[in-house]
This record gives sequence, structure tokens and C-alpha cells, in this order.
Amino acid sequence: MWVLTQIGMAAVPASTAGFAGGAAARYLLSYHKVFSPTESVPTTLFRFVVALAAQMAANTFMLAFFLHNGLSVWGAQITTTAILTFANYLVYRLWVFN
Repeated sequence: MWVLTQIGMAAVPASTAGFAGGAAARYLLSYHKVFSPTESVPTTLFRFVVALAAQMAANTFMLAFFLHNGLSVWGAQITTTAILTFANYLVYRLWVFN
């Protein structure tokens, strides 16, 4: 996000791009290192994509909400990231990589 904002991209699209860029790394690390999935790659990948779409929407709306309500770009992004980190873990643990 920092690089994109430095070259002139607005905060919300920069955050969304960073979110998308980290998705592949999150899936691979979660599947191979963090969780012990009982389902196949196609099943977990489908669930991951569904969860990812919800997470991307939540990230975009939360960041826009915090910015609209006066938080700085970095305050809004850090708050959004902190909230979604816990929510993402629960979704991954309870559904995606179950």
C-alpha cells in the first residue's frame, strides 16, 4: 500500500491492491504451514476465494468508513487490518481449512 500511495494512488484502491497481492501467499502458507486441512486443494481453494471476496469487500468498506469518519490513512488501515486479522483467522479455522 505504501508504494502505491507514494506513486499517487488513492488509499482505498491501494489497500485493495495490497489485499489482492497477499491472497496467494495467505492461501499457500495457510494450507501448507498453518492449518491441517481435511479437505482437498480444490475444496479449500473454492472456500478461500469465497472468504476472500467477503474479506476484500469488508476491507474496502471498513477503510472507506474509517477515512470518512476522520481517521488518517494509516490509522484507518491499521485499524482495518487488526480487525480483519482476527476475523480472517476464525473464518479460515472454522470453515476454509476445516
